Formats: sequence, structure tokens, C-alpha cells
Amino acid sequence: MDAINTFYGHGDIPLAIQKPVDNSVSIYSFLPQLQRPNMFLTRLGVQTIDPEYPQYKEYLTGMTFDFPEDVRDGSNTTNPVTLCRTLLAASQDHSVTIANIGFQDNLYHLLHSMPDSISPLLGIDLVNQKVAELVVQANPNGTSFNLDEHPLKYAEYVLTHWPGLVTFVPDSIGDRVNLGAKLTTETDLDSDPVAYAFATAIGVNITHQAWDGKSLYSFQCPLDMDSATDGPLNTTATAMYYAVQGLDDVYFFDRTRGAIQFLPNGTAVWDYDMPTSLQRSIDLRISNTTFSQRIEKLLLWDPKSSNRPPCKRD
Repeated sequence: MDAINTFYGHGDIPLAIQKPVDNSVSIYSFLPQLQRPNMFLTRLGVQTIDPEYPQYKEYLTGMTFDFPEDVRDGSNTTNPVTLCRTLLAASQDHSVTIANIGFQDNLYHLLHSMPDSISPLLGIDLVNQKVAELVVQANPNGTSFNLDEHPLKYAEYVLTHWPGLVTFVPDSIGDRVNLGAKLTTETDLDSDPVAYAFATAIGVNITHQAWDGKSLYSFQCPLDMDSATDGPLNTTATAMYYAVQGLDDVYFFDRTRGAIQFLPNGTAVWDYDMPTSLQRSIDLRISNTTFSQRIEKLLLWDPKSSNRPPCKRD
């Protein structure tokens, strides 16, 4: 993340990562069948829980060592809850958009956080006072990687106790939006970390579903407190587009009443009879081809250019 932030001229954006920096806080400690070796932590000299399976994703090695950034493995960053409380406490009331494009554990711990020197408020009260909207990349009905491939208590609590507005961006949108070919053939892979991540994780001159795409968070229009600490495989450009641009001419609300509930097996069920209008979901208004082209055009934007992409939430 810091390599991408730095590339877009925002290298001072604070980041946080769960500790310790090893497989004990990785998805692969919960889903060991997905593990495969790479050299990321080996090059950092970090001892992992299982040295045979260091953290996943080869692109992390290149982004960490071959692009300007100063976070490295994240061991020098603060605690995610501490950072969230600090950023929220310093923000205007009802001014923050949180884009949660990964698991829900950091938000779970934020909601359970106690008053401290940062703020006299409980976590849930701090969220209620400062946050305008929570954008969640997950299915409001059915199964979702971001909801049920992690201990269920996190998603179930956060999404049934969140005190304000929640907007779901379903996986089906990312499934229909494909990009990556232009990004990996019309940019310099040695200087553009976004293009490098696409090329390394997906391949050169290959289009792929947008849920595998690098997010647009680097444009930093809203405050983004992403609970994910990885990159392309945990990031969705389609959810970030809504977090930054709102509905724009791209989306419409397909659910505006009811709320999410969970079955014991982790499957989400949308209950239209819940007496609330604080949860909703979106779907595409324009064609998936048109939206794919628009996202890829944004990702092709040169940060050295003075012609900054527009941000509807500025």
C-alpha cells in the first residue's frame, strides 16, 4: 500500500497492520489450503510460524523492495484500532467514509474499543459520531469471501451492530467488470507499482475480474480505513469507485430497506422486514464494458499530470 500511496504522491498517509508480522494474523492461518511459498518475509529476515509457507503473493516482494516506500513489512506501523481511533477523533462529525474491502476483524475491535487518551468515547460511539458511511465489499445475500472465510463472529457483529449507514457492493459487480490488459501493456511496469502488481499477480496483457484489481484508494478522496492489509486479491476497484465517487452515473441502489442477517454457517440473508433504512446495496446502471473502460482509464492516469481525476466527494 505504501508503494502505491507514494507513487500517487501520498506517501505520508498513515498505515497500520496487525501484529505480529507473521502467518498468525494472515488469512492463510485460517485457510492453510491456500498457502504457497514465496520470498517476501525471507528477504525481510522475519521468522514465520511455518517457514515452509511464508506469506502469500509474490508481487509483495517486488512492491516492497523495488519501489519507493518505507513501511516494508509493517512492523514499524501502529495498531489498526489505535490508528482508526486517532483518525476518527481528529475528523469532523459525520465526515468519514470507511471503505472496508477485506475482512471485518479490525472494525470489530474498533467497535469494542474503550475510551482512552485519544478519545473519551467508546468505539461504537466514536464511529456513530464521526462516520457518515461504511462501504463493504461483500454480498448482502449468500456467501462472500470477505465475510465467511474468516471467523464469522467478526462480520456478524460488525454488520449487525454498525450504528450508521452501510452500503454493500456485491461480488457480482466485480465479476462482470474486467480490466488489466491496457494497464500492463501501456505503462512502465518498473515504475508503476499498480501495473506491476497486476502483471505479477494476474499476468501481462490479460483482462481479469475487477475484484482482483488494484483499488482506486490512492486517489484518497474519502478517508479510507481499509481493514485488509494485502493488495490485489483483497482489493476491489468497484467498491472503491463507489466509496470515492458515490453512485455517479454508474450505480443505483437495488436494496434500500431491510438489513443483513447471518445463518449459523455464515451465509448472509437479506431480511426485507427489518425496520431500518440504514443498510442498502448497489448494482450497475451502466454496461460492464463501459465501467471496465472507465476504471482502467483511471488506473492509467499519470500522477505526474496536473489533470487530476475528478472526485465527487471532494
